[in-house]
Amino acid sequence: MYGIILAGGRGERLGSNQIPKPAISIHGKTTLETVVDAFCGSRSVERSVAIVSREYQNPKVPSLPASPYFGESVKAGVNFFGGRGDFVLAYADCPFIASSAIDPFLDDATMIRRNEDQLLVIPVVRRKAFQPLLDIYPYHFYSSRETDWAHGTIFYLRAREAIPETVYRNINLFFEKKSLMYGWKDLGKTTAGLLCCLNLRTALSVTKLALSSRGLSSKPTLQECSTILSAFFQIPTVLHPIDDIRLGIEFDRPEQLRAIQEHYDHFMEAIEKNEHAS
Repeated sequence: MYGIILAGGRGERLGSNQIPKPAISIHGKTTLETVVDAFCGSRSVERSVAIVSREYQNPKVPSLPASPYFGESVKAGVNFFGGRGDFVLAYADCPFIASSAIDPFLDDATMIRRNEDQLLVIPVVRRKAFQPLLDIYPYHFYSSRETDWAHGTIFYLRAREAIPETVYRNINLFFEKKSLMYGWKDLGKTTAGLLCCLNLRTALSVTKLALSSRGLSSKPTLQECSTILSAFFQIPTVLHPIDDIRLGIEFDRPEQLRAIQEHYDHFMEAIEKNEHAS
């Protein structure tokens, strides 16, 4: 298993004076250090981790220059390891990530569709797992009662055959157009956006129409969403439900970062309660 940390984000939404995300310090460690330590401590990640970053590096792992496009950064990391293999990808802004969270997910992910030579597994965290944090974290995915899931901060990519260029291009398109798709605020709206974001300026007014045109309800199942994502990315894609909130906490906005920095101990307490509950 190869590890790729996507650490090229500048964090523009955090404010013009904000230092890049990989260099932000939370509880005495930069976010990049936290993710590197989690990967280095993982029993699943057996080879060196490629850091896809700009100027912020870590001496424990090799570093590659970042691309402004998400898919291109993924490709750079995959190609660093020869273009084939099993990969775990993580954002650099995962302040609570740990090897004890990564390994169980990878245990599950590597068993999914074992006969497939190419596969993308995206963890989705159940809303109930976040309940202990809702009072202290202004997490925009959970500001609405509509949503039941949030996407995780790590991914599993199986590339035992070379990944076609179209896959990386579609990953780029997804992240470029995500703002037109309600982000991940609701998986139903996200999948609807995937159906029409390339042809329309906004998917918001046609959400139900886009879903119904495929025979889907306004809140499609994870299996239905996985089918649409597979068609969009042009690689088999599985949304895998989990309850580990460490794999769902990131930050994009100033109020989220402040909440994490100011209430770090409360977050850790909520995470520990979540572990005991599961």
